[in-house]
Amino acid sequence: MYESFTPLDDWTIRPRVMSYVRKGSGLHADQVRPVTTRDLIFLQIQARNAPLITIINAYNAPPGSTNPGTAITALLGLPPSLLTSAFLAGDFNLLHPR
Repeated sequence: MYESFTPLDDWTIRPRVMSYVRKGSGLHADQVRPVTTRDLIFLQIQARNAPLITIINAYNAPPGSTNPGTAITALLGLPPSLLTSAFLAGDFNLLHPR
């Protein structure tokens, strides 16, 4: 019932993020890969007669884990044109002293 998207084609390194789009929902989804990391998925979604939106699903590994901060570093290095009409969501593991 769902089309699944993963950031990597080769799972020798396990992805830490996945996205799903329900089949038959009237949404057309295409995956783009401006960066190669197991922590980010970029989907361009378009509904009938609606503008294209990029959904970015992110997992930011916390301090003490393998490759912490990889997702945030990659996001900060993206060209601003890719972030036009973008929705950023996910698990950021951001810490605040409060």
